[in-house]
Amino acid sequence: MPGSSSKGKRIIQDWFNNLPIQSVLDIGPGWGTYSSLYRNSQQLWHAVEINAPYVERFQLFNLYDEIFIEDIRTFILFRHYDVIICGDVLEHMANDEAVEVLDKLFNYADHIIVSIPLDAEANAPPGTGDVDWNNPYELHVGKWSHLLFIDTIQSLKGCVVAFERYPEIAVYLLKRG
Repeated sequence: MPGSSSKGKRIIQDWFNNLPIQSVLDIGPGWGTYSSLYRNSQQLWHAVEINAPYVERFQLFNLYDEIFIEDIRTFILFRHYDVIICGDVLEHMANDEAVEVLDKLFNYADHIIVSIPLDAEANAPPGTGDVDWNNPYELHVGKWSHLLFIDTIQSLKGCVVAFERYPEIAVYLLKRG
């Protein structure tokens, strides 16, 4: 769905309060949760949204300085960001594709914030977001566990700076190791 769980939002607010952030790329902004919660007027916010109808439906042009209607798997990043947010995005692609995306993002960000359902641990079904939101990209294709995600980040020479884990979801603050 284009929104996300409220779990982890407080710790993400702490990270935003304690990092020097002038530029943010929000991948898969959905209805703009992260911009609505954390953006301040001194920051530049860009978004990459794969589903064009969401831009108008959720009036994302009011929440972001620039929006790219692209698939992050093929999107060519053209600048460095202080923070890149992948809020409930990586589960919508195969795990190997998500690994490639993360590897690419590490080259364009000081920090990456990832919120991801732990579907492999919760044995969650793929969901009905494709039907509920008329968006084929809403299905959960990949499945992650906390340990698999940590191992993946380490294999990419990344560092987990901080995380908060719940039974069904986790949020991570990452940087290149």
